[in-house]
Amino acid sequence: MKGFQATGVRNSPNDRNFGIFQPLAESVILQAMEDLWSSRERADSIEFFQGSGFGLYAAIAGMDPCDKVFLLCIVRRALRKQLGDTLPSFNNLNGKRPVRPMGKI
Repeated sequence: MKGFQATGVRNSPNDRNFGIFQPLAESVILQAMEDLWSSRERADSIEFFQGSGFGLYAAIAGMDPCDKVFLLCIVRRALRKQLGDTLPSFNNLNGKRPVRPMGKI
């Protein structure tokens, strides 16, 4: 993904001046992804990706909307393997709380 690397180095042309917080935000997002595989931490990780936390940290990390969609698709596929059909909704691209549709997701 352009502008999102585990090393904390940024190469995005839309570079914002968050300075030292960029690697921290990237680390928080990567840790939330890793927490998906922990049964103890999974619920908090899902809440992070569904809530405004992901939008905030993604903005600080310099992720554009395409990067967010790509990452949320990875998270969704990982959860599909673990949870089957009971997947949460990940339509959080603007940092707002998602609206849950009625019926099956």
